[in-house]
Amino acid sequence: MIFILFFFVFFFMSMLGMLMGFYLFMIMKVMIISYIFMICKGIEFNLIFFIDWMSMFFIFIVCFISSMIFMYSKEYMANDVMKNYFIVLLVMFVISMMLVIMGMDMIMILLGWDGLGLVSYLLVIFYSNEKSYNAGMITIMSNRIGDIALLLSVVFFFHYGNFMFSNNTNWMMNILIMLIIIASLTKSAQIPFSAWLPAAMLAPTPVSALVHSSTLVTAGIYMMIRFNNFFLNNGLSKFLLIISLMTLLLSGVGAMLEIDLKKIIALSTLSQLALMMVILSFGKMNIAFFHLLTHALFKAMLFMCAGALIHYNFCIQDIRLMSSMFKFPLINYFLILSSFSLIGFPFLSGFYSKDLIMEFIYAYCNNMVILVLMILCVISSFFYSVRLLYYLWWSSGKWNVVGISSFISFMEISIMMLGMMVLFFGCGFSWMIIGMEKIIIVSYKIKFLNCLLILISGWMIILWILSDFIIFMQVINFFSKMWFLPFFSTNFTFIIMKNFYFYNLCDYNFLENFGSKGFMNFMMFISKILNIFHNINVLLGGGCLIFLFLTF
Repeated sequence: MIFILFFFVFFFMSMLGMLMGFYLFMIMKVMIISYIFMICKGIEFNLIFFIDWMSMFFIFIVCFISSMIFMYSKEYMANDVMKNYFIVLLVMFVISMMLVIMGMDMIMILLGWDGLGLVSYLLVIFYSNEKSYNAGMITIMSNRIGDIALLLSVVFFFHYGNFMFSNNTNWMMNILIMLIIIASLTKSAQIPFSAWLPAAMLAPTPVSALVHSSTLVTAGIYMMIRFNNFFLNNGLSKFLLIISLMTLLLSGVGAMLEIDLKKIIALSTLSQLALMMVILSFGKMNIAFFHLLTHALFKAMLFMCAGALIHYNFCIQDIRLMSSMFKFPLINYFLILSSFSLIGFPFLSGFYSKDLIMEFIYAYCNNMVILVLMILCVISSFFYSVRLLYYLWWSSGKWNVVGISSFISFMEISIMMLGMMVLFFGCGFSWMIIGMEKIIIVSYKIKFLNCLLILISGWMIILWILSDFIIFMQVINFFSKMWFLPFFSTNFTFIIMKNFYFYNLCDYNFLENFGSKGFMNFMMFISKILNIFHNINVLLGGGCLIFLFLTF
């Protein structure tokens, strides 16, 4: 019952956010709500809510997907003894997400940002086993880097007595933007922080649909959209472009070689996040925001379809062993719908945003390397989506499915409602975005370039496989393990310190003496000095009083 209650609450909030978004977009005005809750030494600590059409539409998407997840979890988590704890974590996540979306000062953003990291960690370790704990440690330690960057920005502005990033000088903004980029790269799992996103797939599937595919990972993109006008004027946009292109290549090829269903979708999420970062580095924040919204919808639906398949296949996630998709006709239809939207099939939601991105690249990008990598991104999304559908349609799995009934379940109802949004949201929202951007005119030959490149690349891959299979397998090993980033994120320091003597030398001597123990000894030394000065002051004060008493 409590799942249905929260479904209606967040569904109502999503509709309210959509209406507010349309209203603020038509009048082109913003609302700022400020509340002073503390003044310390002349510094005001405010809660400032920045409400405009962009934040309202993002809240609409977050609340709408959250409401669908609560309905979905009504059946998926029905027999779980920790379902009330699961509900509390999801509500905490949505509240933290709203703080990040509407925050205008660094204190409020930091509260929401830390809340996202904490709730994400608790959701990853939800099943309380060794693999979940290891994945949770990778997740929280990777995100701690971004949290430290935001915390440093708060400390920096505390020194100047102002937490409003819009009221600071240019050189101060340069330092802030560097910290914001670091935080955004960690939250959006860009290189070199990409290892935590596939590891976080050990969380429950509703969590993956809401947190690790559509909302939390896009919080970093949203932060970059808010600060987009600041970092374009200094050379940081080129750095962001290089990082995002490397992530595009890493995730696209990795998804084509992965066999775990949830990790394939996680790597496709990583690819789409990198695509948003690329278009952000060119300064097109409206197009990036459009793709952020459409991606959140179809990727959440894709994860929910995958979760239903895993649920009905005895929790099997290997796509080679799952039962044929023909046993699930309704889920089959919406899985095809979400996969085609990911590819950019006309005229689904993903088509409108990806088509705008590729048209802009074709029209304004003069760098051949960037152009080729962007085309490879489109090709890779086509390949891993078709490969996924191939395995799920003609799988050799012989499992007898469970939980199938004649009536439509809560899981299927929530997937259907998201499917309606995937069908119609992109078309309606594109008219708003197109009106805010310059008209891009591209010839029909360039329009058909992607189809031609897909055919050519497929033929080249076949020739490559047939030419030298051993080299091909070595390349597969490199790309399927995400360029060995999980190794560098976990075991790299252990390999360096494998020599036991060197490990003891570092751990029990250098790190101990210059770390916590050294700091404690230093504080004890300072305390002794202060105690000596205090005793001297007491003796001097007492002597002066005795002298004055004897004199008078």
